[in-house]
Amino acid sequence: MKRFKNILCVVSSFDCQELVDRAVALANNNQALLTIVEVIDDVSSSPLVGQFLSHHELQSKIVDEHKSKLENIIQSKYENIVAQSKILVGRPFLEIIREVIRNNHDLVIKTSKSNRHFDQKIESDDMHIIRKCPCPVWLVKSKAPTPYRCILAAVELIITIQKKN
Repeated sequence: MKRFKNILCVVSSFDCQELVDRAVALANNNQALLTIVEVIDDVSSSPLVGQFLSHHELQSKIVDEHKSKLENIIQSKYENIVAQSKILVGRPFLEIIREVIRNNHDLVIKTSKSNRHFDQKIESDDMHIIRKCPCPVWLVKSKAPTPYRCILAAVELIITIQKKN
């Protein structure tokens, strides 16, 4: 079985404790590096830009606030784990893929955002990540039971045909 050595855990600002628990357990089992990131929107379109603060100042304050919340989540429950935390700014799927490429992550763990009406559908950003990410992606439903009943894996199948002479 492949061992993961550099895991990227993508959290959102809500309901991330179960996901972080799973990422920490996997990192411990594989003796892997763990990086926990949150992707936030760029504030360039905010009405506050230019009135009270510059774009850079406002973005910096928001990043600092999210970073401190993320570090509190990690430090409050996981004293014995060494995990790096980062805040990325931009479109979520692009920033996640860029982070994977920049730091050679070999697994992405992320909660899947499902629409209430179509609980089985996968969101557009998640589909972009699944299609374009250069490493395996593990999407976890936020309300998924701990023991899995069913696992779906996409595997590339290569068939070679040899001719007899």
